[in-house]
Amino acid sequence: MENEEELFVSEYSGNKFPIDERVSVKVGHGEFQDWAKDEAIRYAYICNECGEYVSAGYVTYIQSNDSYVCNQCRDYCGYVRCYECGDWLHPDDAFWSDDDAFCSHCYDNLDRDGGGLVKDYHYHKGTWRPFFATSEVKHTHTFGFELETQRCDNVNDTAYETDAWSQKYGNVLVMEHDGSLDDGVEIISNPMSYRYWVEIEEDFKRLLDNLADVGTRAWDGGSETGFHIHLSRSFFKNSQHLGAFMAFIALNYERIEELAGRSANGYCYGPWEWSYCRRMVIGRLKKEGPLMRPMLYEQLALAYQEQRYDSINLYNDSTVELRMFRASLKYERLNSYIRFALQAVAFAEHIMCGDVEPTWSNFVEYNNTVVCAQV
Repeated sequence: MENEEELFVSEYSGNKFPIDERVSVKVGHGEFQDWAKDEAIRYAYICNECGEYVSAGYVTYIQSNDSYVCNQCRDYCGYVRCYECGDWLHPDDAFWSDDDAFCSHCYDNLDRDGGGLVKDYHYHKGTWRPFFATSEVKHTHTFGFELETQRCDNVNDTAYETDAWSQKYGNVLVMEHDGSLDDGVEIISNPMSYRYWVEIEEDFKRLLDNLADVGTRAWDGGSETGFHIHLSRSFFKNSQHLGAFMAFIALNYERIEELAGRSANGYCYGPWEWSYCRRMVIGRLKKEGPLMRPMLYEQLALAYQEQRYDSINLYNDSTVELRMFRASLKYERLNSYIRFALQAVAFAEHIMCGDVEPTWSNFVEYNNTVVCAQV
């Protein structure tokens, strides 16, 4: 039997480990915790400046050199944020204009605006208006999307083609620059009902074909391009419903990646990179039975989120953003993403009371027997 004096209690998990596996992990300004080395390797980051292990809650991702720094080094070494996209930059990698710092992508796009049609990042924030089918009673259940394109043959052609199509539908689409994109634009929809989406689908297919013809690139423009879906929060009856939705995605993420065609990356963190609070709840959901699930679902929906790049992003007040899908100019692929998102919402309502497990097989069975509401 092991001697208690040869063990230590990890402040990360509360489990006991041999003393020679203890490492120090920075969790705050001058604050450290004792973790097991395997825990640090899996769940902490190495600061690019000081070389210390750093917890996920005290680290900043630096897009300009694809590294991580602890927040203490970030401030001490003078890291800055891009004025356009908000990404953190090493001071040596920043470009300056009128006393504002820019990453290289945003700086290059300052004078490339598609004839004025492509606006600055978040230019349209607060101006969204919903679109509904012709004969549809207006309601609050809407979704929207962001289709990222880059390495296009001509950004202006992409912009002109998209704008000409969008004007026919009352400017349902808008375009913005995004610092993560190289020679491309982000095509963003206004909120819409699913019936409206079906109403415009044939003409939207033609838009995607036309964009491909003029040299617009989506997935083949780089694996970092994504297709983000924003679901209005009205889809979810309460926190329990939202948490069941999150749990289903998190517990079946390998299946989700197969469907989405995109692996977790620096723009889309998988559940294993979510906040410690979220991961703790997900861990309990793997063990607890039906009686505890409703409470845990609610806890998951309310748990702290550390960064907007989580595959399920709750930073927006009015929407739940899904960031895991790959970009594409194929309508069938984009439509499959949207249908999956709506089916997952319906399934989450079906399981939110805890009596049905949030498994992939139960999801498939449910959708084989229940027609997804065309909301």
